[in-house]
Amino acid sequence: MGNHTIRLDMEGSAHTQNTLEICEEVHRTHPHIGQAIQAYLFRSKNDVRRCIENGISLRLCKGAYKEPTHFALQSMDDIRANFLKLACQLLKEGHQPAIATHDENLLVKLLHFIDQEKIEPESFYFEMLYGVRRDLQKILKEKGYRVRIYVPYGNAWLPYTLRRLVEKKENLLFVITHLFRETLGLRKLR
Repeated sequence: MGNHTIRLDMEGSAHTQNTLEICEEVHRTHPHIGQAIQAYLFRSKNDVRRCIENGISLRLCKGAYKEPTHFALQSMDDIRANFLKLACQLLKEGHQPAIATHDENLLVKLLHFIDQEKIEPESFYFEMLYGVRRDLQKILKEKGYRVRIYVPYGNAWLPYTLRRLVEKKENLLFVITHLFRETLGLRKLR
């Protein structure tokens, strides 16, 4: 496996605890196993702290599933704020974290934080979906950052992708909006 990290993906909140327990157990004997964490879950602050303490590499995403109000933040502004807070923590304290977002406003803030804190580009990755905001991927690469492209694969890649798109209306709106931004070149990150 070399120096690569394989991360367990995260489904809905009903599976969060079991997934984290499996990751922690497997990580003890296979240190290149990591975990995806969804920023919109209330529990993510504690989960991120525990994973950092255990040396587990994390992939931070906003969260793609419709979750009840007692499990997750509902406002996109609140989700973005929590994502930024957790991303900054991971950039400073994490173990080869992956910051998974296409949100250009977040990327601008994160790049400012990275510059301000003098965080080495080799200490983390940006991750984006295959085919989405290739313009941002290129800009980040040109700035010297490591960019990984997330590609769903396997026999059920299409149902997985479609399920994530229709789970929340924001997901579908996200894809449509970013197709226009990439096509028209409307961007803040340069």
